[in-house]
Amino acid sequence: MLFARATRFASSARASRSRWLGALFALPIVLCSGGLQDEELQAPAKDIDELIERVGELESFRSSFRVLSRDGEAAVMHWTCAGDDQVHVQLEQDGELNDMVWISGGVMTMNTKDERGKPYVVGADLGELLDQYVAVNEALDEHFPTADMAPLAMHLTFTAVFDVGDDRTTLSVGLSDRAGPLFGWLAAAREDEPEEQEDEALFVFERTTSRWEISAQTGFIERAWLGAGEDRRPAIELVELELNLEIDESEFEAPSWTETDERIDLGFARTMRETM
Repeated sequence: MLFARATRFASSARASRSRWLGALFALPIVLCSGGLQDEELQAPAKDIDELIERVGELESFRSSFRVLSRDGEAAVMHWTCAGDDQVHVQLEQDGELNDMVWISGGVMTMNTKDERGKPYVVGADLGELLDQYVAVNEALDEHFPTADMAPLAMHLTFTAVFDVGDDRTTLSVGLSDRAGPLFGWLAAAREDEPEEQEDEALFVFERTTSRWEISAQTGFIERAWLGAGEDRRPAIELVELELNLEIDESEFEAPSWTETDERIDLGFARTMRETM
């Protein structure tokens, strides 16, 4: 594969430092402001495709998700997004707020640590890598067309994934080399029929091992549960959301990458490029 179909950094809810995820849901506090008018927010989308189109018109947002664990641990992940490719991700846990990821101009930067706990700042210019593959990808598309393949176009994608077997929830943000919905859960929802219910402001998807409640007004996950039957438990809740607000460019300024061995840099770039 010349360029990963969904290159992303996965902010897993079970990182090497700790497991996140926990307890009972509180009612989410959702604050909406700016470009979306009140009447638009009050009119739920009729289907997922309409919601995807509405989300695609967002100019910016701040969102905070609480990720909950079976053993009572919890963390809050903050996503700040502006424009087509500017993102800042922070993790709040045990009273500490830590920067995790920056994306700007096709460049991804992240904080990480080695096995001894030594901090590193690493990154890769995914936009530059994509430019190198444009001609090759276009030739492949021309000679080996795939009917449902989205056009080549780098874009942001946010995802939330349940791993029932490993009992974890993963919230991710990254860059994809194919056009698609801003939120991965909306793309996945196209494959399922929502549950019938009285509340038209929610799309509810009931699956064997999970349940999702997606706002029919904003496209954001509001709540999600993991597991089935008596083992079902809360996994994600939206606690704060602001739409179409002014965000200072300085929020997306990433620190300089740590000087490391060239093999590490190449390996990291390759991992980011090939991650699915």
